[in-house]
Amino acid sequence: MRKNDKYAKKAPLLIAKQKQRQNNVSNPHESTSPSSSQPWLLLLSVFLMVGNGIILELMIAGYSAHLYGDSIYQFSLTIGLFMSAMGVGSWLTQRVESQLIAWLCDVQIFTAFAAGITITALSLVGMYTASYPLFSLLWTALLGGLTGFQLPLVIRIIERDWSVKRLLAQVLFIDYVGALAGSLLLPWWLMPRFGFANSSIIVGALCLLSVCLLWIGFGATLRRSLWRNISILALGVSLLLGWQYSQELLDTLAQRRVPGVKQIYLKRSPYQEIRFTKYKGSYFLTLNRQSQFSTQDERRYHETLVHPAMLAARSRKRVLLLGGGDGLAMREIWRYHDVEEVVMVDLDPAMTDFGRTHPIMKTFNENSMVPHKTRTYCLYKRRCDGQQAQLIYEQLMPDKTSSCPSPKAIGIPKTQCRLDVRKVHTKQRLIIKNEDAWKYIEHNKQPFSVIISDLPDATNISLSKLYSVEFYRSLRKRLTADGAMSVQSTSVSPFFRRAYWCIVNTITEAGFRTHGYHTWVPSFGTHTSYTLATQRPIQPKTLILRTPTHYLNQHVVPNLFWFPKDISHVNTPVNKIDTHILLRFFLNG
Repeated sequence: MRKNDKYAKKAPLLIAKQKQRQNNVSNPHESTSPSSSQPWLLLLSVFLMVGNGIILELMIAGYSAHLYGDSIYQFSLTIGLFMSAMGVGSWLTQRVESQLIAWLCDVQIFTAFAAGITITALSLVGMYTASYPLFSLLWTALLGGLTGFQLPLVIRIIERDWSVKRLLAQVLFIDYVGALAGSLLLPWWLMPRFGFANSSIIVGALCLLSVCLLWIGFGATLRRSLWRNISILALGVSLLLGWQYSQELLDTLAQRRVPGVKQIYLKRSPYQEIRFTKYKGSYFLTLNRQSQFSTQDERRYHETLVHPAMLAARSRKRVLLLGGGDGLAMREIWRYHDVEEVVMVDLDPAMTDFGRTHPIMKTFNENSMVPHKTRTYCLYKRRCDGQQAQLIYEQLMPDKTSSCPSPKAIGIPKTQCRLDVRKVHTKQRLIIKNEDAWKYIEHNKQPFSVIISDLPDATNISLSKLYSVEFYRSLRKRLTADGAMSVQSTSVSPFFRRAYWCIVNTITEAGFRTHGYHTWVPSFGTHTSYTLATQRPIQPKTLILRTPTHYLNQHVVPNLFWFPKDISHVNTPVNKIDTHILLRFFLNG
C-alpha cells in the first residue's frame, strides 16, 4: 500500500514533466490547426525534397559513369550510399527536441546550396585532383543525410494535428510520388535541355522553393532570424549567377589545362556531350569528354577500319555503317564505285547533324553525308592475252568534268597488258537511321554486302550488348555469304589485351571466321584494334588496295594483322547479354 501511495504521489510530477517536455518540443509559433494550410505546405515541401533527392543521387551516379564508365557499379554504389545516409540523417533527428521548423528550414537552405554546386564541385575535384571517387562518395553521403534529416521533422510537426493513420498515408503517398517525379524529370527534361551543371542549379532552386513554402506557412517564426534571411537572399543570387556562369567556368577551366585550346562547337544532346575543339592547327572531337579523333591522324583510324572489309567482300552493293555519325568512315566507303546504298545507324541525331552540316566537318569528311548523289569514278582495268579485264585501281573524282590521272601519276607500272581507263557515274544513296543499332538489326531483314561497326568502346551495359554474341549472330544473318564485316574493337595494349581478344572470340563464337588487326593512332596514344570477320575463308595477305589512301599502302596492309607476343591471342569467355564479361575486362584489364 505504501508502494502504491509512493507512485500515486509521483504521478502528478511525472505528468507535469511530460507536459513540459511536449511544450519544449512544440513551439507556439510552429503550431498548426486542422483547417490551416500549413500541413499541406509541409507535404508539398516533402514532395520537392524527395524529388530533389532522387534527382541528386541519379545525377551523381550518371556523372560518375560519364567520367569512369561502368554504370551498374556507379548507380548501385551511389544509390545504396545515398539511401543509407538518409537513414543516418533520420536517426540524427532524435537529437532535435525543439524549434523543428527552424531546423527544417536551415537544413533545406544548406541542401539548396549543396545541390546547386554539386556538379561544379565534382567537376573541379575530378579536373584538378585524383580524389574524385572518395569525394563523390562523401558528397553523396552528405546529400543523403540532409535529405533523410527532413522527413522525420515534417512528420513530428504535422502529428499534432492529424491522426497517425492519416499522417502516414499522406506523407508516404507524397514521398513516393515525389520520387517518381524526380526520376522522370531528370532524363526527360533536365538532362536533355540543360546538361549536368545547370540541372544541378535547377535542383538547388527547387530546394530554395521548398524553403519559400516554409516561409509562407511559418513566417512568424522564421522571419526572426536575420542570418536566415540573408542566407536565403544570398543563395538566390548565387543560383542566378551560377545559372549564367557555371558551365562557362567549367569549360574555361578545362581549356586552361591545355593552353591554346579553342572551342569550335558544343552540343549537349539527350545522349551525350559533343565537343569540337581546335589546338595547334588540328581539330579534336570528344563525346562525353572521351577522345574520338584528331584530324592530324584520323585517316589512320578510318582507313584501317573501312578498307580491309571493303577489300575482303566480293561485292559492295549495300553497306551498313553502325555509328560513324561524323561522316569520316563514310568518306572512305564512297571511294568504291560499286557502292549503291549505305545505311548509317547512329543513335544520336545531334551527331549526324553535326557531321552533315558543320562546315569544318564537311571539309574533312568531304561532304560524304549527302543523301542522294551521283559520283564520278575513274576505273583502271588491265586486260592480258584476251582474258577478262581486271580492275586494278579506281579513284573518286571531285566532279564530272575532272580528267582521270595518268597511270604514271598514280603509280601504275607499265606492262605488256592493255590498260583501259574510263569514267563511270554511279548513283549512290545514303540512308540515316537515328535509332538503336540493336533495334535496327532486330527489325531490318535486308542483307548487306559489308558491315562496318564504328561504335564506342563498351564502357557501359548499353554499349556492351552491341559487342555480345547475340548481337553478332544477328549481324551474321544480315551479312551476305561473300560479304565482310569490320568491327572497332577497342585498344590492344597489354592492359586491354583480354578485352580485345574477348571481342574477337565473341565474333568467332557467333559463327564468323575472324582476323584481328591493329594500327598505331598517335592522338590516342595506343594501338587501336579491329576485327575482320567473314563467312568464308580469306587470307589477309591477299587483300590488295586499289583506291588512293593517305595512310595505308600495300606494304602496310598485311602487317596490320601481325601481333607481338605480349598482346597476342588469349582465350577468354565470350561476351553475352547475361554476363557482360567484356565490361569487366574493359574496366579492370
